[in-house]
Amino acid sequence: MEMIYTANFMDHEDAHRLGFVQRVVPVESLDECVDQWVQSILAVAPNAVRLQKKLVHDWERMSLSDSVQAGVLAIGAAHESGEPKERIRAYLEEKKQRVRLPVALG
Repeated sequence: MEMIYTANFMDHEDAHRLGFVQRVVPVESLDECVDQWVQSILAVAPNAVRLQKKLVHDWERMSLSDSVQAGVLAIGAAHESGEPKERIRAYLEEKKQRVRLPVALG
């Protein structure tokens, strides 16, 4: 409201502190940080990202109790897609591969 009423701007530190921006980085690191962020989103199951985007958008117009209910329904919808089960299976398989120790012949 202060910005609207006074037309004063805020600096990056205040914008970050108040939650208007999620991260502040030096300009020379911006492309690298954006690339890392995009790669981390792309690593998540696509249906999960779609459900989360819809959920966050819906939360803006909901009461707390409706938001909780919508979150529960989104979890159910995610599980119906099969993505969580597949991601857990892939994670466990990868972990099993990393834990295997080489066998010494001799």
